Amino acid sequence: MTIARAFTIVIGSSLFFGAAGAGVGALLGAFVPQFYQVVLFHRAANVDDYVLVGGALGLTQGLMIGIGVGLVIIVAVCWLQGRTAQRDGIATGS
Repeated sequence: MTIARAFTIVIGSSLFFGAAGAGVGALLGAFVPQFYQVVLFHRAANVDDYVLVGGALGLTQGLMIGIGVGLVIIVAVCWLQGRTAQRDGIATGS
């Protein structure tokens, strides 16, 4: 796997999960604003726009999940390529 392909996987995964998280967070803020009142406790008293708060929190959480998923995909692909190469006798290390 090339470095460019690894970056593409992580960036693509991050963008996908970030957008999904922002969407889910904005929907929660629009239809269930009590969720953020409970989660944020006393800090929610100054919040005027729960849709914006939900979108922002969902975006950051989605980005972190996307980075994690992208890295897991990279590790799995590299592990599989290493096992395949070892089985074929390409990279035995001896």
